Amino acid sequence: MSSQILQYNEYVTLIGGGNVSQTDFDWSISRAPGLLAADGGADRAISLGRVPDAAIGDFDSISPQARAALPADAQYHIAEQDSTDFDKCLRVAQAPLFVGLGFLGPRSDHQLAALTTLARNPDKRIILVDGEPAGAINRVPAEGEARSNMHVGGTPLQSRLTDREKEICARIGPELKRRGMIFVGIDVIGGLMTEINVTSPTGIQEIDRYDGSNLSGLIWDAIEAKVA
Repeated sequence: MSSQILQYNEYVTLIGGGNVSQTDFDWSISRAPGLLAADGGADRAISLGRVPDAAIGDFDSISPQARAALPADAQYHIAEQDSTDFDKCLRVAQAPLFVGLGFLGPRSDHQLAALTTLARNPDKRIILVDGEPAGAINRVPAEGEARSNMHVGGTPLQSRLTDREKEICARIGPELKRRGMIFVGIDVIGGLMTEINVTSPTGIQEIDRYDGSNLSGLIWDAIEAKVA
């Protein structure tokens, strides 16, 4: 069973176990060709003609036949049941865009759970050093809290930059460097930059812990190079 972050550079169709028409499925795949299944969504995808790239969830609804169709390293089993399979998918997988199918159905509790997950989708803190991206983390708000800042209880999660986020950094990096802004943190939600933090951006300890990096050393190296 895999436990690594599943990274896509293309748009991804994320399918649940609810009703999905062949027309909707084909439309989504034509625009978001990556295919991930939330637990029993693997059975739904197979019934529509395609084996998903991976299945993610607590695996309480995926059939033995669907699991047999997937390689072991494409099965992301997350046993805890405090979160929905939809939420687990968004925690494990990263892509520029997800198109969700089969998550809104006759059960209102399932619909509300999916919508709550969307409302709590993490924002991303990206650290730039001398205009270059050096690392990133996702930040998930605490229960009942709209803000994801770690000082108000936000939870940091390991993350990688998407192509869209790399594009944002490439656009603003030269100007940050020109202005002498060595240590900058930007916030990105849904592929859009929402803030530029230049006074004392947080996140380097968490990035170092997840990535095994040394961002403080990188920052001091950049400062010393400026004054040498």
